[in-house]
Amino acid sequence: MSSTTKNLNESFTVRSDKCKYTDEAIISDFKYESTLVEGNVVVPVETKMQFKTERTVPKVGVMLIGLGGNNGW
Repeated sequence: MSSTTKNLNESFTVRSDKCKYTDEAIISDFKYESTLVEGNVVVPVETKMQFKTERTVPKVGVMLIGLGGNNGW
């Protein structure tokens, strides 16, 4: 088995009935399954979740003022 390195900046598409693409966001449905144990009774628990990821990256910046140095005094 050979190993190759790919650039993760390349875009990819998920083909699934649980994933929907819009111009603004990617919406995916997820089902989390676990169990609840109460003494001798085990109950299956199912939690449905929906994740929404915006497709545009917001602008983020930091302005550092007066960090180290003479600050005018």
